[in-house]
Amino acid sequence: INRMLLQRASPGTLLGMRDLRGSTLPASVELQRLPAAVAERSPSLRGMSYVLIGDDALIVDPENRRVIDVIE
Repeated sequence: INRMLLQRASPGTLLGMRDLRGSTLPASVELQRLPAAVAERSPSLRGMSYVLIGDDALIVDPENRRVIDVIE
């Protein structure tokens, strides 16, 4: 899953991304739909979105914009 999401990522300098788990992202952060292949591989992620920050992906519940996981 991380390879599918992070293929377009670029190296970043932010630290402490894991601390974002449980945070709510502001409306100004543009969410992307997870690729269908991700949902097929991990059904619990069906309907979730993501956003790339540097070379990390935040998995986000689009209903409340809450970060549910961080893929580093």
